[in-house]
Amino acid sequence: VGRSDFCAVAALDYGPHAWSLQPHPEFSAEFFIDLARHREDAFPARKVASALKTIREPCDGRLAADKIEAVLKSRPRRDPRAE
Repeated sequence: VGRSDFCAVAALDYGPHAWSLQPHPEFSAEFFIDLARHREDAFPARKVASALKTIREPCDGRLAADKIEAVLKSRPRRDPRAE
């Protein structure tokens, strides 16, 4: 369902009640840039450079947020008093 040059399987859709996501759509570009620079010694330099070069390109963060919201709303609420 989702992929990138860095992650061939970035999202999996298990149906209406479950969805997994590898990236972090909640991260702003500025946060990611700071994180990448802070941890750049942990990754190959070419990967860090490529990520920093593309971080400001359009992304599907809103689409990911909408999907997360749909999954959360699809689950029936439990009544804690019934437990």
